[in-house]
Amino acid sequence: MNNSTLVAPIICIPPIGYFAKAAAAKEVIIDAGENYVKQSIRNRYHILSANGVLTLSIPVISQGGEKVPTGDIKIDYSKEWQRNHLRAINAAYRSAPFYDYYAEAVVDLIESGAESLCEFAEKSAVMCNAWLGYEIPRKVEHTFQEGDFDCDLRLKIKRPEDFPGKPEFKTYVQVFADRFEFQPNLSILDLIFNLGPEAGNFIKEMS
Repeated sequence: MNNSTLVAPIICIPPIGYFAKAAAAKEVIIDAGENYVKQSIRNRYHILSANGVLTLSIPVISQGGEKVPTGDIKIDYSKEWQRNHLRAINAAYRSAPFYDYYAEAVVDLIESGAESLCEFAEKSAVMCNAWLGYEIPRKVEHTFQEGDFDCDLRLKIKRPEDFPGKPEFKTYVQVFADRFEFQPNLSILDLIFNLGPEAGNFIKEMS
């Protein structure tokens, strides 16, 4: 551990790089007061499908162009995103070694009916802490966090390669490794379905 402070936005299902930085930080501040940024890790995550990296987005209710704190952003259930996400995840990972052990928790998360992105992210954090076997020292702040932080993830991180200050990503065997070279910094789902209970140690070794 070091004495760094990590500030991050609300993230629906975080990428592996987030956990590596969070595990190395003294504290993690989740900024629910920052203005919502479209097409970013706030409402999207990435998995490895048979056709390559696939972006899955949680639709949100339009704010009509107004600036709204991410903590106030509501999920749009008028679209069939839950069914589509679960189908995509099943197709991508059903042959992964630990899929059967963790799939039910993912189904429960996606079908939880969380009203807001903030509520969804909190449920996601509980799930991920259980998977990794330790708790990330995080707190949610509902006012915008100003100041110079050691690591600030409140940028428009749209793709895995946009992650700032990329950690040295260790490789592991991924589904479809026979088709694609290793894809770093995907959603934590990719790591947990492939490594299972070893995912926590893998994250700590990256920190």
